[in-house]
Amino acid sequence: MPEAILELQAVPPKNTRSLGYPGPLVHILAWTLVGLLAYGRHVLQCGDVVSAKILGPELLMWMSCFWPAALFGALIFQCEKRFPLGGQRWARNTAVLAAMGVLFAYVACQIASHVCSGVEYLYGFPPAFSWAGWGVSKGELSIQFFLFWIVAGASYVFRHFLQLQNREREKTELLLEKSRLQASLKHAELEALRMRLNPHFLFNTLQNISVLTQEDPRTASQMLTRLGDLLRTAIRSGSEQETDLATEVRLTEAYASMEKMRFGERLHIDFKIAPETFGAMVPTLLLQPLLENAIKHGLQGVSREGFIAVRASRENSQLLLSVKDNGIGLAMDSPAKKNIGIGLGATTQRLARLYPGESQLTMSGSRDSGTEVRIVLPFRAAPAPRERHDQAALAHC
Repeated sequence: MPEAILELQAVPPKNTRSLGYPGPLVHILAWTLVGLLAYGRHVLQCGDVVSAKILGPELLMWMSCFWPAALFGALIFQCEKRFPLGGQRWARNTAVLAAMGVLFAYVACQIASHVCSGVEYLYGFPPAFSWAGWGVSKGELSIQFFLFWIVAGASYVFRHFLQLQNREREKTELLLEKSRLQASLKHAELEALRMRLNPHFLFNTLQNISVLTQEDPRTASQMLTRLGDLLRTAIRSGSEQETDLATEVRLTEAYASMEKMRFGERLHIDFKIAPETFGAMVPTLLLQPLLENAIKHGLQGVSREGFIAVRASRENSQLLLSVKDNGIGLAMDSPAKKNIGIGLGATTQRLARLYPGESQLTMSGSRDSGTEVRIVLPFRAAPAPRERHDQAALAHC
């Protein structure tokens, strides 16, 4: 079962790509838009008709109030990330950010005053600022301090948005990984059941051939040839959990031909498969163990000729399969019934895992009518050859 183990370990790497913090260009564009809207509101509120000659310088001086927040916005975001608001150490972080806000406000006031002074000088306007040296206006300082906290608050909201997005992404990845692991585990369990089934069939056949080598070497040689053909077919389809019913019937007929060599005229096996069911999907190696049980437990110790009927039909959305023999049948307290139940246990488990809640395996019979094993499966048509090839390619990616 090494392939199943490798599949459990081969979990695709996580997608670590996620939305990041906005860069300087985003901050510049955002605050430029805010400044333009604020200036437009100012012009409309004042109702003054200004000339284009005055509008340009006035807009530049107005925007100088917002540009520091645009230039340092990305840095403020990183500071709030380093000292997050609302965390366990919120008091200390708030104090640190407040100190940074005072420093930012002072630097922002200096930038705004120098920009305004430069605009006044270039356009020949009288100086409007009377700050001495590196002093600043308390009003302007308060405005810039307020803008700092607006940026810090936006960082707080954006950081929580990123955390929520990351949690949702991680939750989705965990669900996908859980789904992949469940599918791999299901495949491994089915492979384990198949590993229990296939050697059982092979050992029984080899034992029969071993007996025939003493009694009928020619028949034993023919059985070995048929066994080789059967194993080639089984190995070809062994990597797939399901196959179409036509392939499954061919494989079961090959097994039936070997058993007829051993029993001769004592055994008659009749296959009646409805044509519309040949394309239905069934578990690989489903019919062979049913036929083997019918021969081993149904005809064992019977002197008369044995008849086994293998049937397949469709009823609406269900596929009906049955294997019926004319053997000794089963009493409710018969030890043979318990042995057959154990023999069919692997098949029952496979059906439960492949078609949870949609499959059914029942066994009925009496000493007068023999035994019948009946299986009900959901009818699913086999995909087209091209589609099956694509699915196989994807499964090996």
